[in-house]
Amino acid sequence: MKDSKKVLLWASVFVLAISVCGCNTQGNDAVGSDSDSNANGGSLEGKVLFSNLTDCSGITVSVDKAEGPLTASIRSVLSGDAPQSRTITSSRNAVTVSAKTDGTFKIENIEPGTYSVEATSSVSDKKAVQTNVVIEAGKNTVIGDMQLTAVGKISGSVRLDGATSGNLGFLVFIAGTSYMAVTDDTGSFTISDIPVKDNYTIVVSKNSYMFVWGPATTTAGATVDMGVKTVASSDLTASNSYLVWKGSLSAAPANPLVNWAYFNVLDGTTYLYDGSTWCILAQSPNGDLSGFYKVSFDSMGGPSVSTMYTDKVGAEVLNIVRPGYALAGWYTSSDLKEVNKVVFPYTPTSEKTLYARWLLATGGLSYVWTSTTSGYSLYPGNALLTGNINIPSFWQGVPVTEIPIRCFYNAASLSGTLTIPENVTTIGEYAFCECRSLGGTFTLPSTLSSIGQKAFSGTNVTLVICNAINPPILAAYTIFYQCTALTAIKVPAGSVAAYKAASGWSTYAALIVSQ
Repeated sequence: MKDSKKVLLWASVFVLAISVCGCNTQGNDAVGSDSDSNANGGSLEGKVLFSNLTDCSGITVSVDKAEGPLTASIRSVLSGDAPQSRTITSSRNAVTVSAKTDGTFKIENIEPGTYSVEATSSVSDKKAVQTNVVIEAGKNTVIGDMQLTAVGKISGSVRLDGATSGNLGFLVFIAGTSYMAVTDDTGSFTISDIPVKDNYTIVVSKNSYMFVWGPATTTAGATVDMGVKTVASSDLTASNSYLVWKGSLSAAPANPLVNWAYFNVLDGTTYLYDGSTWCILAQSPNGDLSGFYKVSFDSMGGPSVSTMYTDKVGAEVLNIVRPGYALAGWYTSSDLKEVNKVVFPYTPTSEKTLYARWLLATGGLSYVWTSTTSGYSLYPGNALLTGNINIPSFWQGVPVTEIPIRCFYNAASLSGTLTIPENVTTIGEYAFCECRSLGGTFTLPSTLSSIGQKAFSGTNVTLVICNAINPPILAAYTIFYQCTALTAIKVPAGSVAAYKAASGWSTYAALIVSQ
């Protein structure tokens, strides 16, 4: 789109838009009143994501109805006196709901139309925004996951005839959103708290007129300077650049004139005709969200798994635990036939429910698949384990590769010697810590590559036989902390020097001898 492109908008258009949509500060243009029926409105469903946040109930989601580049929040400002402030960061006409703990949200009974959707965290300045989200009467719209990102700022100056004063009252906003600011007397403005994204369309408005400035890309924690936009006085009185909103269509209108605009319902994009071509004015991050579907999970007695709105389901859904059972996999049918078993990553082609299949574990132990080691991770389950523990090398024909963090922590009823089988590569921190009745010889496999801190602390071990040729990586030197009965650590012939020099192992150099 040309930077010099000027778009004029009649004041009467704003008045008409406001009167038709019922715009007010409570946002009734976005969501119908209590007397509306669901048949007359639609609903919006999705999920917000925030890294390292397990409880997303503090995230709010707002919807703001849009007519082309103008959301209800923008129209509300344009319909009245411009605020005497340089920065406006909050949605003034949006309807807001809180996400659930797992990040999912649903807004019911929304008036059909096109909306901007914003997610905001109460514990961080991170945000997310999606534009051109279509709500249809009697239908549920599912949008892709909204990942909250860092925010940035956009600043610049708008000057009338190049003057450095007398520039108060230009409204500068991002097309299709509620992010806006008003220029001060010098023409300066700053739009704050904008989610990081490429190619926002910046629009400038004054009185009855509107100008498309051009694209801007935000950067986390930084201010992007748009420079100076000079507006000629004659532009404010020109009459040859009216914006004509043609509504929501499946194709561009025939025989367009300059500054016709419409929303394409097929690709989720608002277009403006510049006299020669249709230019993008505002666009949904996922277009029409083709390929994004709602995927639900029936854990069949296991722990709940959050619903996803995605184009791909990763193997992380295999990392769930049901005491006394092992997860055999996820299936696309509740009959759990092998022909319907899901291979991850899984790409849905429609709205889908996946079903978990569980196998009863044996010996008081349960297992869960771990993609990081391509095998099963061991869990103790609910059973009160007593006596010797028999850890298998394989479960259902698949290697047991991990004994995770605190797996048997303080299991006071375990006793006897301990043998970690071949195939195990990782022993997590505190895995056998405070198992004071475990003692005698501890045998560690040749496949072992890492041991977490205090993994065997507080046990009654007397001899360690480690069959790994290369010293396993130790998270700390405390793996045998308070193991006062330990008298020797036997390692493969030829590896003694390597063990004595290795980080963590060197603490026990006096005990390390050849097998």
